[in-house]
Amino acid sequence: MYFNKERADKLMDQFNIDLLIASTPENVTYLSDTVSWAPKVYSYSVDMFATYFRDNDLNASLIVPSQEMTYVSASNTWINDFYTYGGKSALIQESGQVIESAEENRYLNLQNSDDRRFPTAVEALIASIKNNTTKKLRVAIDEDKMTHKYLLKLQEELDNCELIPSSDLLRLIRMVKTDNEINAMKAAADLNEIACTKACNEIKIGMKESDIAEIYAQEVGKGLGKWLWFHFGSGRRSVGIFPPTEKKIHAGEMWKFDAGLSLNNYQADTGWGGVIGQPNVQQNMIWEATLRGYDSAISVIKEGVRPSEIQNAMLKGTQ
Repeated sequence: MYFNKERADKLMDQFNIDLLIASTPENVTYLSDTVSWAPKVYSYSVDMFATYFRDNDLNASLIVPSQEMTYVSASNTWINDFYTYGGKSALIQESGQVIESAEENRYLNLQNSDDRRFPTAVEALIASIKNNTTKKLRVAIDEDKMTHKYLLKLQEELDNCELIPSSDLLRLIRMVKTDNEINAMKAAADLNEIACTKACNEIKIGMKESDIAEIYAQEVGKGLGKWLWFHFGSGRRSVGIFPPTEKKIHAGEMWKFDAGLSLNNYQADTGWGGVIGQPNVQQNMIWEATLRGYDSAISVIKEGVRPSEIQNAMLKGTQ
C-alpha cells in the first residue's frame, strides 16, 4: 500500500479531519493503489476521486469514470467500495458465462452496479459520502483538481459539512513514505537512470541532438514508462534547458540534458552534462567551480537548515 494510513490517521486527528478526498491522479494513485490514464489524457473533462474516512467503520471509496473501469479492475487496490459515472458499456453479457478471474469479477461488478452509476463525478462522490454517513463532517479536499463548480455542488449537497482546501495536508501525509511507495519511486528513478545512461553513452561527434532524444524515448518505452521531457543542448545551447534540435554535436562542445518520466504515476527527474573530447581550460574551470559549489552545499545540510541557506552556500562556493 502506498498510503501511509497510520500517519494519515494521526494528522487527521491533529487537524480534526473526518474525511479526506484525493482528486489529482497522483494523489488518487497514492490513496487507492490504482494507476489511471483517462484523467491524465482528458485532464479537463475526466475526474477520478478517492475518499478515506478517519472512522474506519466507514468505507473508503473510489469514484471511477467509465473509461477507467478496466484499469481499476486490473489493479490491486485495497478499496472495494466503487461508484462510477458516465455512459454504460454496450458489453454483451450472455447468461451462464463463468467468471474466470478476480479482474473479470470486479469489472462486471463495476459495469452492472447501476444503482452506483451517476451522470457526473461529483454526483457519484456525493453519493459515496452520503451512503456512508449523514453526520456533520470536516472534509479535507485535495483542491488541486477540484473545479469551482464541483466545490459549489459539494457545499450545496453536504450543507452540514465544512469543506477545507487541504492539498497541503496530502503533501504532509506523503512526507513519510511506506516501503511500497519508496519502491515505486525507486522503480521510476531506476528506469530514468537506465534510459539516460543509454542515451549519453551513444553521444558521438556528428550526431544530432534529436538522435539522443530518440534513444532516451525508446529506452523509457521499453520499461513501459512515459517520457515527459528531454531537454538537450550542445555547444552554446548547453547554457540552458533547450529542446533537442537537428543541430549536430561537434568536437570540444559541452552538452547538457535534463530528463523526466512517469512510471505508474510516479515521476523521476535527472540530468547531467559532459564534453565531447578533452575539456579545455575554461571547461575545466567551470567543472572545478561546480564541484566547489556542490561540496559547499553538502557541508551545510543538517536538520533545521533552510533551502535558501543551502543554495547560498552553493553559490558562494562557486566563486
